Amino acid sequence: MNAFLVAALAWPFTFSSQTTSPPFDVKEAVQTPDFERRVANAPLSTTILARPLGDVRASFFQRIVSYLHDAHIHGDYVETGVQRGFSAVASGGALACRNMLRPKGHARMWLYDSWEGFPASTVEDGEYGPTVTDRLTNRASFKRADPGRTFEMFAGKGYSPEAVRQKLQNAGVATEDAVVFRKGWFNDTFKQVRPKRVAFLHIDSDIYQSVYDTLVAFYDLVEPGGVVLFDDFGHFEGARRAFYKFLVWERREMPLLERHGYTEAFFIKGKQHNRPPQGSQASNPFSVDNWSSKQKCQEV
Repeated sequence: MNAFLVAALAWPFTFSSQTTSPPFDVKEAVQTPDFERRVANAPLSTTILARPLGDVRASFFQRIVSYLHDAHIHGDYVETGVQRGFSAVASGGALACRNMLRPKGHARMWLYDSWEGFPASTVEDGEYGPTVTDRLTNRASFKRADPGRTFEMFAGKGYSPEAVRQKLQNAGVATEDAVVFRKGWFNDTFKQVRPKRVAFLHIDSDIYQSVYDTLVAFYDLVEPGGVVLFDDFGHFEGARRAFYKFLVWERREMPLLERHGYTEAFFIKGKQHNRPPQGSQASNPFSVDNWSSKQKCQEV
């Protein structure tokens, strides 16, 4: 076993992909009615783990937003399960600096969370589900991986819509124009006014019923070429079971599922394969080596 492989296996959850895709002129492709040409070889794939980075999570969201911008995939950002807003801020900052959000653009962010905990877990969540949701819902302090350290998941000023709003403003998001906060349980807030179309659906709601309800409410609103991201696919059994029940068993769809890190999974809606055109040389503008500061817009 070589030294790189040993290091890769030991590195905790901070990998990004260097998987390559063929040259793909998205701006030229979207001018044709051929949807297969638009997204079949879209250069957004993180199936293969490659090398450690700094803030992989923030960079990952920036690459997704960059893809949506360059491919002209129009629609709103929806996140179910916001907590302290780290993902929302990373995505919101990237959307804002590309002028995709209101008032300069047309998109809005829809942020859904109870900001009070989780509903009760079910048998579909597996053995680990009740332990986690009971602790979180009861606001009990529990230890993180590092010994001796505890924290209140739902206590303190950092865990509220107001705190998330401030973080978004600090990232350059015009929250009054661009952000809709939906505080409450999903079975109530999903009945309220929702976006008409979605470009990026980020599902970070942990447990089976919440993930399933999110798919029921929003999946049909996702535009062809839009991104659906499951934050907890590899961490919580219930999140993965909700994915398979809704998309595979009920809808008979077979999304081209990609992986990022140890837990995240995502797919581009309507994309059928990652095959490069015959005779092309692979080059992925979303790889770390090719991602210039201009493409990054500005760090968030």
